[in-house]
Amino acid sequence: MSSLVNLQIDCKDNDVNINPGAKEVCDGSDNNCNNLTDDADPGLDVSSAATWYRDNDGDGFGNPSTSIKACNQPSGYVSNSQDCDDNNNAIQPNTVWYQDVDKDGYHSGSTITQCQQPAGYVLLANLINLEEDCDDGNLNIFPGAEEIPNDGIDQDCNGADLVTTGINGSQSFSAILYPNPNYGHAILNLSVQKQAQYLLSVTDISGRILSKEIMQLSQGNIQLPVSVGQPGWYLIQLESQSERLTIKMVVQ
Repeated sequence: MSSLVNLQIDCKDNDVNINPGAKEVCDGSDNNCNNLTDDADPGLDVSSAATWYRDNDGDGFGNPSTSIKACNQPSGYVSNSQDCDDNNNAIQPNTVWYQDVDKDGYHSGSTITQCQQPAGYVLLANLINLEEDCDDGNLNIFPGAEEIPNDGIDQDCNGADLVTTGINGSQSFSAILYPNPNYGHAILNLSVQKQAQYLLSVTDISGRILSKEIMQLSQGNIQLPVSVGQPGWYLIQLESQSERLTIKMVVQ
């Protein structure tokens, strides 16, 4: 009797690590014979437990400032502490940020993937669409902006300024190429003010003529398909007897 520590009954007498005086640890066993196992035992030795981080927004990434110790993963907690905004599931380490320095809703084409928001970058939800801005430093220049003819500036990002050379600056037609950039196929949206004969030509950057077509166009809105085989820069030119309009086409 003198060799016993006390008269408490050992619940597993064939395991020296399990007895009424042992510490409860995370191993799936009732180490201290109190009929409570792991997280259910308030006397759990938390040094044996894992650290879990609060995932309030449910994006799979935890808040480094809110954690608990537990043997098993608690509901609403994850094993990593990589979230930088646990109230927004759109922001986490895999978030893609789009550069929009002028904040006009169009991105420059530059992206960064990280948790923290970089200066001059926004979320996809903050963009109007994924068309690229041709001048991310000017709020008034973006795809679809109002084009000012003959000022040398491509306000609407279609690849060229709207150029008119008609008598007294009159404009008998205008055009928008969409999409631009594209993958070799686009639509030239024409607004024709008077019926006339027009020449539509496509040249590459070296000036080589790829196609040329004379068309009799009626007044109104007209859509003309434009196709180019290889990636590169091309010039789409529409001419009447008194006017010429040139648009740069970018094929990716």
